This record gives sequence, structure tokens and C-alpha cells, in this order.
Amino acid sequence: MQTDSENWAKAQFADLSALGERLAATASRLERTRLIAEYFRQLSPADVEVAARLLLGRPFPEAQGRKLSLGGRAVWEAVEAAGGTPATADWAGVRDFGELVHHAMPSATVAHPLSLAEVDAAFAAIAATAGSGSRLPGVGWSGPD
Repeated sequence: MQTDSENWAKAQFADLSALGERLAATASRLERTRLIAEYFRQLSPADVEVAARLLLGRPFPEAQGRKLSLGGRAVWEAVEAAGGTPATADWAGVRDFGELVHHAMPSATVAHPLSLAEVDAAFAAIAATAGSGSRLPGVGWSGPD
């Protein structure tokens, strides 16, 4: 059985995702600042570091020079491996690639929420792989459960 602190740690990435949705719906800079500050207050300093980078769209510290080097093909392969149907996805009416991927995915619940540390480690594993076709195996992807 998980403790409240373990449940809280696992919910961090879901909370970051929810924050992103609230930020997208908020035009006020002051309100955005308040929302981010409220989120940061819930995190450890190490998790604030990861969350701040992710909010800026940077998975790694700039000084490290690491990159994910993922393209659309790798994402589509991951969608397919996760049980999605990329072949049926249609750009009509969608605003961006993320929404297109959302439409290609089956409805499902997450087996376990991710912590910021797990997301950070997954990005590190992706960046550490090299060569054609190595992205998904490099992160230990085995498809849907």
C-alpha cells in the first residue's frame, strides 16, 4: 500500500500536465505566475528544477547539451506500440501534432501516474540511445500492458 507522500510524488507529472492546461487557458501573466508559484510550492527543489525545464520545453539542463532527437516517426511508432492507430489519424480539425496523437490513441487509464523523476529518467534514456530505430528499445518500451 502506498503512503500519501508516495501517492503525491507519483501525481507530480499529472499535476504538471494539469498546470499546462490551466496556463494555456489563462491570458493573465499575473495569474500564470500565481499558478506556477502555487505548483512549485508543492515540490522539492530537485523537482522544481525538472518542472521548470519542462515548462520551458527543455528536457535537460542547457549546459549539458543533450537533446532528445525525436522526430514524428518515432512518436508515431510509439503511438502504434501503445495500441494507437496512427493510420486512422486525420489532420482535419486538429490544431497541432499533440492533438493528432491524442485522437490516434485508444481510451485508457494510466497504469500508474508518473513522477517528475521518472519523466526525467525516461528523457535521459531516450537521449542516451543512438542510431536508426533505437529510440523505443532504448527506453525499455515493451508496448501496452
